[in-house]
Amino acid sequence: YSILTLFLVLICGLMLKDFGPMREAEERCRRTGKVLRDGAKPLFDETMAQLGASDDLKPRWLNAVLPIFCVIAFTIIGLYATGVEALGEEATGAGLGDIIRKGNSFNALLWGTMGASVVAMLMALSQKFPLDETISSWISGARSIVLALITLLLAWSIGAVCKDINTGYYVASISSGILSPHILPLVAFISAAIIAVATGTSYGTMGLMVPIFLGQLMFPLAETAELDPETTRHLALALLAAILGGSVFGDHCSPISDTTVLSSMAAGSDHIDHVKTQFPYAMLSAGICVPIYLLVGYLGISPLLALPIGLVAVLISFRALSRDTDLSEEPDGSGS
Repeated sequence: YSILTLFLVLICGLMLKDFGPMREAEERCRRTGKVLRDGAKPLFDETMAQLGASDDLKPRWLNAVLPIFCVIAFTIIGLYATGVEALGEEATGAGLGDIIRKGNSFNALLWGTMGASVVAMLMALSQKFPLDETISSWISGARSIVLALITLLLAWSIGAVCKDINTGYYVASISSGILSPHILPLVAFISAAIIAVATGTSYGTMGLMVPIFLGQLMFPLAETAELDPETTRHLALALLAAILGGSVFGDHCSPISDTTVLSSMAAGSDHIDHVKTQFPYAMLSAGICVPIYLLVGYLGISPLLALPIGLVAVLISFRALSRDTDLSEEPDGSGS
């Protein structure tokens, strides 16, 4: 699924074609210049759109690059520092990976963002930018993500509720009733997608599905069916790939996924519009994965053959569903 989706994004960009709600949004933007539909509620503070670069501040690429670099550097340093603190005396002989795993990611990210903010402010002040405007700009930027943070908090709340009532285990227990090892990759793909949509987390779905489907279902069923080791290995790899792909697919389609919320925030789009426009593309790749998992499960075809089949199917399906985006029409200046 992931490879097919990346390929779909590539051909979509190269061919300049769209379909579904995305095509409608593209055509609206071409005709009217409106990047948002009437009545849309963008996931950011609209006052940010009124902010612009200061005429008194000379543009420098370093003003953008250095703060981003500082976020990464300070976060890594924070992870290392908190990891060493958590391990205590054991940190002396621990490897870098063990130290990072023990680190406090929340504190590290907090230090990284605050440190980068200070660096950005100091860079502005070094160019004689007024202190009051520097602080005001920082506050405006922080205010712009409040709506996204509230949406993200509510999404996490829904995900936590689904986790507490064992939504994932319930779906997994229902799907485990299909007892053929050959169809398990397809069942796992669909189950992982449903769980990821409901919980809004792909990694959580993977952590739930792998031990259930791989440990409790795949190997016992393969032993019962008296499958040879090579066939069992082939199906186990296909099952693992199906779980990973289904989890990512469900995460793409889930309106409560943190990555979906952050994507809407970064693009400044209406959150539900973002979900609606990306859903058909995700469904295209997922729909092609369904027969491929059946072929892999029942016919035992190699991934080296299954992947080219999927790529060709994506290309043919996209060409059939999409149409050219008219680049000749210029916006009339209305909208933003």
